[in-house]
Amino acid sequence: MEPSRQIDILDMPFEGLAAYWLSIKKLSDAKKIRPILEEELAHTGEPFVRFLLEAVFSGLDSPTVRRLAEARRDKLLRSHRRKLDMMRVTLIAVPARENPRVTLVRMNGLFPQPPMEEKRAIDMAGALADSVRKKEGDMKTLLEVDHKMSADRLLVKMLFYAMHARQHKRLGLERFLPYARTPFFAEGLALVVDGFDARFLERHLPRVRDEILDQAGRKMDMATEMALAVREKLSYEDVHLIARAWLP
Repeated sequence: MEPSRQIDILDMPFEGLAAYWLSIKKLSDAKKIRPILEEELAHTGEPFVRFLLEAVFSGLDSPTVRRLAEARRDKLLRSHRRKLDMMRVTLIAVPARENPRVTLVRMNGLFPQPPMEEKRAIDMAGALADSVRKKEGDMKTLLEVDHKMSADRLLVKMLFYAMHARQHKRLGLERFLPYARTPFFAEGLALVVDGFDARFLERHLPRVRDEILDQAGRKMDMATEMALAVREKLSYEDVHLIARAWLP
């Protein structure tokens, strides 16, 4: 069994993450751990999984690894919350046709320090709108929305949507749906396209965000315990039993 290369704590189900660590367990039983670790670190971009791979096979003791994993989990969940909130703010702004500068201020308010200076963000979002209108460049690169991208890049993409809605209302938004890589944004944008208003989105989107983040935190907890079990060389059956405590 080959571990998955497309790991995403936010979107993947519990079963997929459990299968990943069970595959690591099988490989570690069959081979020396160092080549497995090097191979996984070379191909795994998911930040929490990368951290666990490095931490559990380091010289640190297990209680320290668990404490560090908790600190890393909290840091990543705060980052994910901010990015989902940037999407939420934008999705509510679109049907309201909110002034894009107000939307930008709302997004910047989610951070202790704005990801990008205001004028530069507006200029870059305007340039993106021009490129999309003229069909210059790869549309996937221009329009892709993904929580894995940096906060400043995501800010520009969200500001583009606010600008588009201010000028065109909801017209043409459906053509952007294929570029929404984050399910939270894809679902919200589909609701906007279908005509749901800002008041409904204000009630609905926070509940969806909170459920996604709650599940992500529990998946990180499961991954931590499974990774520590692999480190302690517990049996495959015992590692699977640990996973079952979290599986639906």
